[in-house]
Amino acid sequence: MKQEIIRELYQLASAETQKNAAARTWFQDWSSCLFSLNLYKLACKANGVEGMLDSEVLCTFFTDAAIQALSAAPNRYWLWRLINESIVNRDENSDKIGEGAVKRAIRTVHNGVASSTNLSPSLNTLTREEACLWLACGVTVVKTDGSKVEIVLNPIFKRS
Repeated sequence: MKQEIIRELYQLASAETQKNAAARTWFQDWSSCLFSLNLYKLACKANGVEGMLDSEVLCTFFTDAAIQALSAAPNRYWLWRLINESIVNRDENSDKIGEGAVKRAIRTVHNGVASSTNLSPSLNTLTREEACLWLACGVTVVKTDGSKVEIVLNPIFKRS
């Protein structure tokens, strides 16, 4: 991938991370949502085309295995955060960002939170204060189906 495209993708990911920050504690299935128009335009630019299918957008920048690893993101904030970190952790000799870069991005995010937050308790044994801290940090997210609300572990922070 050309450096110019990588730089634009990084700038877009940074902006989208900030734009979606307020919703980082809410579970949101992003797999069927539309990506930003700017990502679509960047994918078209990278492929030298005027239009493409939505299903081809992420494939422009990531391998299939990397896209599967990105699917751990519980919402758009965490998706963009992982995209951002994946760019930093990518193999510069590859045409696309691979699964290894996404896994390193997940570790980077996990380790960043773990440096200031105790992640060893299980979700069921958290004190009220720990539960609030985990939610504020995004370790847990709020999941609702309209009638039931639950606090679930962010898949990015699941134990191996």
